[in-house]
Amino acid sequence: MTTETEPAVVGYYRYTDIMFEWHKTCPEDSVEQLKAFMYPGCLTHPENPLVDGGEGLQIWQGTMRANNEIRLLYSSAQIEYIRYWLYEMGITPQKIPIPRSQYIYYHFGDSVPSTKKDLIAKINALLSGLAERGPLFVIFHDPTSDIKDLNLLHITAIKDMRYTLPDPVPTPGVYCIDTRKMFCALEGVKEPKSLSRICRILGLRDFSHFHNAGNDAEYTLQCFVSMAGGVPIDAQREARWPTRPGDLPPNVKREYARESRPEDESDWEDPNHPF
Repeated sequence: MTTETEPAVVGYYRYTDIMFEWHKTCPEDSVEQLKAFMYPGCLTHPENPLVDGGEGLQIWQGTMRANNEIRLLYSSAQIEYIRYWLYEMGITPQKIPIPRSQYIYYHFGDSVPSTKKDLIAKINALLSGLAERGPLFVIFHDPTSDIKDLNLLHITAIKDMRYTLPDPVPTPGVYCIDTRKMFCALEGVKEPKSLSRICRILGLRDFSHFHNAGNDAEYTLQCFVSMAGGVPIDAQREARWPTRPGDLPPNVKREYARESRPEDESDWEDPNHPF
């Protein structure tokens, strides 16, 4: 179903992405056709090409590696077949775009195809060049998986990355900053929170469609600036969430006012949380 000039995408897509966002990226002459095909009544009809032997539509359940959240998923094979079937049946005048990051939710920057060799060279050149100018602070939201991936790519620029900031002004070098730990210090608790929840608590605006590299990088930076660009942590805590003298007693959690809700309902975590 793909050509030599159109690389195949192997894996899974979030159910919510496909059901509610994919059609927004299609050419105008294919939008209504795709929406009609993805209508639940159509997807579960016995004559739908995705229905397996009349026993219903098969979807998957997966766990996000970054945060262990469970999501419903479509397989890339199903998405490819939808594109192929709509085109071959004459329902759409062309095969509609594959729902990759350059089509869906990429609010910041552009998606640039690259070989693994070129990607490694670009990352090393970028980080090494920045580190030569003085201390380089690489900002993560939970760096565990990112550092693992960078090490698998043999990114030499982070080989000597330091994970603890010195008390005086840092000397030249590469330093890791984790916004999860920053927020724990700001909030005064040990329980880490997801990036989407921290964005809401800090009152950031116009954030949506998480778990996308470009979006998450921008939101992580915004969280860092919000916390690092203000007064000292203790003063920030009191200004952001004023309480009675003595702060909260042990085992009592602070409740926050509801902040702006992201458009992506799948990122609305823990319905029992006070948000």
